[in-house]
Amino acid sequence: MNRKKFILTVVMPVCISIITGAMIIIFSNSFIIPPKARAVANAQKSGLNAEISELRRQTDNLQNDIKAFDDDISNREELLNEIQSRQSILEDYQSEVEEAKAKIAEIDKQIEEKNNILNTMSDITEETEGEAKELDEGEYKCPSDIDPGRYVIEGSAKIYLYSIANTLSKKEDLSTLDTHSFKLEITSGESLKIEGGKVSIKALETN
Repeated sequence: MNRKKFILTVVMPVCISIITGAMIIIFSNSFIIPPKARAVANAQKSGLNAEISELRRQTDNLQNDIKAFDDDISNREELLNEIQSRQSILEDYQSEVEEAKAKIAEIDKQIEEKNNILNTMSDITEETEGEAKELDEGEYKCPSDIDPGRYVIEGSAKIYLYSIANTLSKKEDLSTLDTHSFKLEITSGESLKIEGGKVSIKALETN
């Protein structure tokens, strides 16, 4: 009995006190400490939310900047493509201009050549033959025996033309020529020598 009484009077109150103290501690931790931690957490959460909002704002700004840059790059690419296209067209035009210049130069050259031919042809005068005379072998002086002028001499003899200083200036063998004729200019002071047969001589007049 004494033991039972001891348990009821001593041990039981101590246990109840311990249990009560534990419950007080537990409830104190449950109802006092969590609000403080919750306040700290809420403060940190508020700060984090503010930082997140700022980061989102910065992100939006960066996204807008990126879009502006993309639009600017796109516009510049279009402009660059247009410039490259126009540059290609310009190069084609320049190539065509160079070809045209080359053609013009070639045409100018042909025109100059044709003009030269035309001038040469315009300098050509038509000649008419006078009355034929026959000359035997011998030497004929100009102007006592032959008048100065241009002559065509036909035959198969050899002819020699001497200058006023009596030096040989021309020599021709008519027999070796296909036409057996030769045109010759005789001026005053020169002399004509015929050797190897007769010749026919005609004065040439220009119109």
